Amino acid sequence: MAGQDSPGPEWHWDGQEWHWWNGSDWVPAGVGHEQMPPPPPPVEGSAGITAAPPPAGPPTGTGRSGLGAGGWAAIVLGIVLALVLIGGGLGFFLLRGDDSDVVTLQTEPLSTAINEFTPPAGTDTPVTDPPAVSGVQTLPAETVGLFGGTLDSSSCDKDQLVTYLQSNPEKAAAWARTLGITAAEIPQFVAPLTPVLLRSDTAVTNHGFENGQVTTVPAVLQAGTAVLVDEFGRPVVKCYCGNPLTPAPTLPQKVRYTGTTWPAFQPGTMTVVQQSPVVIETFVLVDVVTNVTFNRPAGTDGSADAESTTQPGTQQPSPTPSVTASPSPTVAPPSPTAEAGREAQAIAAVQDRYRTCAAQIGSEGVEEVIGQASFTASPAGPNGEYDVTVTDESGTFTYLVNLNTGVVAAISADAVEVAGVCPGVFD
Repeated sequence: MAGQDSPGPEWHWDGQEWHWWNGSDWVPAGVGHEQMPPPPPPVEGSAGITAAPPPAGPPTGTGRSGLGAGGWAAIVLGIVLALVLIGGGLGFFLLRGDDSDVVTLQTEPLSTAINEFTPPAGTDTPVTDPPAVSGVQTLPAETVGLFGGTLDSSSCDKDQLVTYLQSNPEKAAAWARTLGITAAEIPQFVAPLTPVLLRSDTAVTNHGFENGQVTTVPAVLQAGTAVLVDEFGRPVVKCYCGNPLTPAPTLPQKVRYTGTTWPAFQPGTMTVVQQSPVVIETFVLVDVVTNVTFNRPAGTDGSADAESTTQPGTQQPSPTPSVTASPSPTVAPPSPTAEAGREAQAIAAVQDRYRTCAAQIGSEGVEEVIGQASFTASPAGPNGEYDVTVTDESGTFTYLVNLNTGVVAAISADAVEVAGVCPGVFD
């Protein structure tokens, strides 16, 4: 088309007629378009040439992003979460494709380890008579018989765990960050933990250590796995490998499994432990070999076990000898107003990390993102720990905030991907 200005990339002359791009396909001129450019002058020597069909794809410079004004895209290697400024709007958006509502769980049989933090510090034991489980069941941690054990015997060696971590400072620092504490606090954190055995296949998030980095793997642990639980009944350590454990991700209807399974494994059938709202002073366990019910005072190693007449499957009413409403006899429970203030501090800590992340990658408008997202916080432990959940149209992001240490650790898979975009911002 020498000697004539191009009508724009949305028009294509095939040698015989104009075609225009309607946003999804090339169509002949006059179809849905009232105006079209005049025919270009003939090109010398062009007589008899075959008409060129319109190109297969959209014209250069008019591609379809599908984002719209004010949308956000995370396009880093196709699936990495990023902060991008588009059309004056700011937001988080994760390209998940058809797998947006699928969670992949790593199956972990007894006496196996994935990216272990420590040598075995405990012994797994097969469960002879596991409780019946239907689908994904969420049970309060204080439920009698939710956990098992072996009467008068500990399944985990807490001293061995602490000693190994103290002799490996790099691992100790990573281990502690995952649980929202400092390396120096590991002994006092581990001391009150209680060794138990899982009596049913249980969903958790398992954190390993590989190449100097913490790995995060949603997993389902086989019944009989030895774990340490905290005073609220939350599994926090897998004893066979020393890996820190955090709550399982929210499980949608679609769950994919990877790894080795076991004979009794049933896809879609597992337990999710719901932390107790109060400190558990005594755990009522079931011996996984004899099925005898027994009491284990919190923090003990089996030497203080005593048989119990309480039947499995029941839940202790509150208050009872085994559950008290006071987190500590020497610490008064915080008032609702004080607790709300602490929750606001935890939320503010996450928001500050978002601001730092945006500044690090040169993005603007982060205040708009914060204003449009939903932030909720809930206590996650007695030492200033809070779970902070951030929700917007792009997903749900969960962080563990320790107000005493200032640690803000990414917990959920989406949050971990955000942390990967801004190295060093999240712990």
